[in-house]
Amino acid sequence: MADTEGLDNKSPLYFITGFPTDCEKLLSAFEATGSVRYENFSSIWREMKFSRVYCGRESQRELSMFTCEALRFALKMWLPPYKFQTRVGALYLIYGMYFSQPLEPKEKVSETFQFATTSIISLVCHLTYSLELTRSVSRFSLF
Repeated sequence: MADTEGLDNKSPLYFITGFPTDCEKLLSAFEATGSVRYENFSSIWREMKFSRVYCGRESQRELSMFTCEALRFALKMWLPPYKFQTRVGALYLIYGMYFSQPLEPKEKVSETFQFATTSIISLVCHLTYSLELTRSVSRFSLF
């Protein structure tokens, strides 16, 4: 992932030191579930107390810069070459981070990304529904 060692406090990655490692742990645990369900992701998020990632910022400005850079980093994990399940987890990560950020007004996610997330959420819902439907039908199959 991102190498944040030796960065000075002027580097954008300075504000997210440790965050890439936390993301990897969260997404690895999500991958281990073998699922793309939000409830599984949410359970891991709560176990890791991931919403506390915003704690300890010294000022509103630092909190804002951290949030912006963290969302940007999470967005990179949503893009290829990551596996589909990791990308879905990254989407959930962005969703969770956006709605748990303590800023008012909230840091924005780009419009292009918002369009793409709406599309992929629809795709995930469709795939999950199709998979459950296939499993249900196969249980009652006579052949």
